[in-house]
Amino acid sequence: MSISSLTLALSLLIACNGGKDDDTGTGDGGAGDGGTDDGGMTDGGTGDGGTGDGGTTGDGGAAESARVRVLHGSPDAPAVDIWVAGSGSAAVTGLAFGEVTGFLDLPAGSYDFQVKVSPSTASDEPVFSTGPLELSEGVEVTALAAGLVGSSDSADSFRVLPLVENWTASEADSFRVRIVHAGADAPPVALDVGNDGSPELTDFGLFGDTEAVAPGGISLPADTDLQIGVWAGDPLGRVTAFTIPALPEGTEVLVVAGGLLGRGGHEANGFQLIAVPGEGSSLSIGQNPKVYALHGSSDAPSVDIFAGESKLVEDASFGDLAGPVQVPPGSYTLDFFGTSTSDDRPDGAPAASLDTGSLAAGQTYLAMANGFLGGAPEFQLLALADGFDRDDSENVRVRVVHGSPDAPTVEVGPVVSGQVSSLGAFAFGQDSGAEGLSIGTGPLTVGLALEGTTAPVVRFDLDLTGFDGARVFAIASGALLTSGAAGFRLLIVDTTTEPWAVIPVFPN
Repeated sequence: MSISSLTLALSLLIACNGGKDDDTGTGDGGAGDGGTDDGGMTDGGTGDGGTGDGGTTGDGGAAESARVRVLHGSPDAPAVDIWVAGSGSAAVTGLAFGEVTGFLDLPAGSYDFQVKVSPSTASDEPVFSTGPLELSEGVEVTALAAGLVGSSDSADSFRVLPLVENWTASEADSFRVRIVHAGADAPPVALDVGNDGSPELTDFGLFGDTEAVAPGGISLPADTDLQIGVWAGDPLGRVTAFTIPALPEGTEVLVVAGGLLGRGGHEANGFQLIAVPGEGSSLSIGQNPKVYALHGSSDAPSVDIFAGESKLVEDASFGDLAGPVQVPPGSYTLDFFGTSTSDDRPDGAPAASLDTGSLAAGQTYLAMANGFLGGAPEFQLLALADGFDRDDSENVRVRVVHGSPDAPTVEVGPVVSGQVSSLGAFAFGQDSGAEGLSIGTGPLTVGLALEGTTAPVVRFDLDLTGFDGARVFAIASGALLTSGAAGFRLLIVDTTTEPWAVIPVFPN
């Protein structure tokens, strides 16, 4: 029996109390199994005489016990139930990705634990069994279920990582962190504490653990937000960054880099940090928001865009897409200046200043400067979060955006038999929704008709052959009627790969 399997068994032993339901509390001299809370478990605690049915003695507390918990960190595994072989009910139900159980004091003894897809019954076959295991005394472990259930490759397949708690006492004004790389589709990475461009830990491979190089945890400053940069590649380049919220002095926190790098940051199993304190529930920390800036104001000149003293975008003209720029979560004021060759913020007032609104962790935004700089509707910023449905892999998902400031409300859709088969009517600033509209691949003519009509007034020919799985913004942009401004067109922003790309499509 491997150490990994033994650790899994330790972590899955949830006060084996003779098949009682998992919502039982402590009894006279007995321990409840804690039950579940939103898919996770809470520690049932022990009664006056230690555990009852679990087999430990009374009057002296629990004898020969281990303290264990389990963290579900397998991004392609469903919620699971944990069974003790031969029992009539599950000890734990509905433990989902990113959730952690509470620590439990467990009696020494022999146990056989089974993992089943939730919801499950006693007759369902387990997807994983530990076999008979002897549990020894004194160990305190977080058992991390990691890797991919659907993989047969030994490099990234499902496993349990035994993370023995071994914290060193924190220094004054500091806390301690232990980081584990469990991003199953992520390459070896480098970690940059402070996100200042100088990674401290390089070649940090899948299932790597900082305990190997910094036993007892890494000491970091308390009571301040902390930036963590993640780098990869050869040569190294920054892949993403995270903001760990301010933690009080003396905190001990296990941080698992988990999820799938290939999924959207807004998705439940996208690449994220799972922060697990010494006690209590886990916390998902999304990647710092990424922002792509699209110059969509048809009468505005080329611009540089600043946030405070930092130049974010340089020499962007109408139709240009710049980015991504990654910033900590929060709201920002973007200042627009005429293009210059200097990286320094110009003296004097900007031509315009626009507020991004709140940018949330885990999100990627298309921030589009829109409207007229010298007319109505006035110059404005439209921030659209990437919320595309990524599971519709055979089709193209299109988010239609009305970004033409002098165009009326229009019906938009494929042209079928000479008429617009409307997907919806949109006024300036409106869009078709974050998940995108599902359309097939191949040649397609898209038409715009006046609201309430079907006769196309503008047509665009698109060839979507080979674009299976693409996720795009289709932005009606430019001026339809205003002279002296860039003309009407579609700006297709393809989000399928990073960096995003923009393709202009002009009317027939």
